[in-house]
This record gives sequence, structure tokens and C-alpha cells, in this order.
Amino acid sequence: MKYVIPFMCVCMSFLCFGCNVSKCTTGNIEGTYYFFWGGDDGVTSLPSITLYSDSTFEYIVPGLGGPYRSTGEWSNTKKGIRLSTRFTCIGAIIEPTGMCEKEDSIDVFFSFLEGKGTLNEITINKCKVALDSANHLRTTANVLNECTCLYVDDFEFFPKCSHCDISNGNKYTIILVDNPYYPIIDNEEWISKDGMLYRPRRDDSCMFRKKQNTGLK
Repeated sequence: MKYVIPFMCVCMSFLCFGCNVSKCTTGNIEGTYYFFWGGDDGVTSLPSITLYSDSTFEYIVPGLGGPYRSTGEWSNTKKGIRLSTRFTCIGAIIEPTGMCEKEDSIDVFFSFLEGKGTLNEITINKCKVALDSANHLRTTANVLNECTCLYVDDFEFFPKCSHCDISNGNKYTIILVDNPYYPIIDNEEWISKDGMLYRPRRDDSCMFRKKQNTGLK
């Protein structure tokens, strides 16, 4: 019996610690929040943000030809949540996608964020490279590492965003983020309090109020 009580205390401490580091610290934070101007009139508008239970979110903002949407991941902090959209740079986003058939070269596939059609040619390091019908080319890691920007069909310019180390023997996808209005949230901590999310800004804070507290359906 003398070992039972200490053992139970240890178990309880683990349970309490698990609760402290889990999502129960912020309560039921998942849901949709609308930008809130303040006051008691219940007026809501874009932008809005929806937090999902799988730790992803969707952010929607107005704009010329919008609204514009972005997605990302969120996690809990002591004061609220930390958010970061999938893309944090307007330009050429390079993502590894697997292994290549040859060890002395790389496979590169191009796609537009806005889902445009087939590309004709890409200019890399002042050299024009023709793409096949799958928006694909085979080149070397050295060529892609040395380039700082991409020209698409001699018209659109995409600076290369920061990326992981590119090495031969791998496949890569280059996503051309061609939407200058793409809403970016880059590793920001938003404060959660009383059903509100506060996005800290340099001069002020933006407020977002949860949907269930606005009377909206």
C-alpha cells in the first residue's frame, strides 16, 4: 500500500501535465471568426478566418477581383494561437516531392497557384528551357541552385523564394505564386480572449469575433 499513493500521484501529475499542453488550455477555439469593427451592432465583414480541428485554417480577405483565400496551419500558444499560411513568399516556391530516376539530375514540375494551363518555356539563368506537356523539365541541381528568378514565356517574372537544399536525384515541384493579393500570414501569434482573436499589428490590433457570438447563421 505504501507504493500505491505515490504511484497515483505520479499518474495524476502526468494527466494534469497532458491537459496543460493540449488544446484544453484555450478551450473550444475551433470555428469561424469574422473581422470586427467594434461596437454592439453585430456587423461583420471580410476578412475571416476558420480554424479547423486538424490544426489547419483558411483565411479569406477582400481585394480587387477577390475575395482571396489562403490556407495554413495553426498551433496553440500560451496567449492564443500561432498561424502561418502555406506560402510566405510571392514568387517561385520550390518543394521536394520524391526521388528521381537518375542520380545526376533532377525532375522539375511547374504549376501555377491560380491553376493556369500549359507553360511553353521557362528562362533560367538567361537560358530558355522548353517544357513538355506536363510542365516538366529535367535539369541539374546546380542550375536551379544558381538561379535567383524565373521568367515564364518571356513575360511573367517570379523571384525564387527560400527553399530547402536542392540536390541531384530528387524530384521537385515549383509552384508559381502568381497572385499578388495572396493573403500571407507568416508565423504570427494571435491572442485569444473571450471569443475574440486579436491579430497584433505595428500600430494597432485587428479584432476577429467568433461566429457563434455574432448571431450569424
